[in-house]
Amino acid sequence: MKVYSMPMTNETENNMISPTRTVSADPGLLSHEELLANYDGRRRRTLEELITKEKLNRLNSRKAHVSLWLKRVRKRVRWFIDHARIKISYGDFMMAVTIFVLFGDDVRILCFPPSADGVFSFFVSLSFILFALEMILYCWVKSDFSNGIFQVKGYAFSFFFWLDLLAVLSMVPDVDWLASALGLQDSLMDSLGTK
Repeated sequence: MKVYSMPMTNETENNMISPTRTVSADPGLLSHEELLANYDGRRRRTLEELITKEKLNRLNSRKAHVSLWLKRVRKRVRWFIDHARIKISYGDFMMAVTIFVLFGDDVRILCFPPSADGVFSFFVSLSFILFALEMILYCWVKSDFSNGIFQVKGYAFSFFFWLDLLAVLSMVPDVDWLASALGLQDSLMDSLGTK
């Protein structure tokens, strides 16, 4: 608070009780504690009631804002569930399968009980079949064999063909039925010392 002295004149003497006048900042700029520190008694209780009422109004305003926001979100989610059509391209689907093949076994070991191994084994087998089928279809559709088997243009025998073939062959030990049919599973277990 700042205290300013005012010169006394006949007119100001009649209107003022004390020779100095107290000028403070706008009460709206004071904190609630600063405002209450200046008053006691009935006026303090009135200020406390006003402050409590203001806090409740702010809280109710926030609740109303959050409630309105949640209603909007709920309406949009309901529309999405009822009406939205998600189109997944073949490339997107195969990318999801690739991510499963890369990280699925680690997720299985970290997060799932041993009883879930059969389900993961099924999905690994399905992934292997999808990748092998994709290679066959790409060779059929994206390759030109008109000049003979040794002068193929397109996908077959290209860099991406060999990359895909290596990826498919690296999955063979993970596919239980194929690894056991080729005798790889027993030899892998023997080399790891577990049986």
